Amino acid sequence: MELKDIKDATLVWGALSAETVKLLKKTARAVVVPEIRPALVGLYHNAPLLRKADIEVVCCCDNVVGLLFYKGKISKTVLCYKRQVAAGVVARAGSLYAALLSKLHKVPVEAVLEGNVDCQGVDKDVSTLGGRRLIGEDDCTRFVIKPDDEVLGEEVLR
Repeated sequence: MELKDIKDATLVWGALSAETVKLLKKTARAVVVPEIRPALVGLYHNAPLLRKADIEVVCCCDNVVGLLFYKGKISKTVLCYKRQVAAGVVARAGSLYAALLSKLHKVPVEAVLEGNVDCQGVDKDVSTLGGRRLIGEDDCTRFVIKPDDEVLGEEVLR
């Protein structure tokens, strides 16, 4: 699918549950699936579930999500969170990026409970891709930031 063909898409960030896939089957025209590093949850978990449900899927790298918002291609964001806490929800790394882009572009965010992830992936940070080292140094801990879950407050999700 080309950029010009994407219209009224739903962005999914986090690991989908079977229940959310059923909801998307009824409501989504097309679903944008970012890779969601680390572990590439979007590609290894979400895309296969959506394809199995016969939902149109558009895969992209995490950074392209900003372009899709800018071009007006995304009309809804489904943010899958891990658990609720007093301050809001705990979600995967990058969830704040997706939520803030949604807020900036006045796109509604629906927060749903994340599904069980059946892919752990071999990539734990940006130093590898598909298990292959991208950084030549043996110890890159001094300059590679490890991803961590994020707390998103209600003010971000509104």
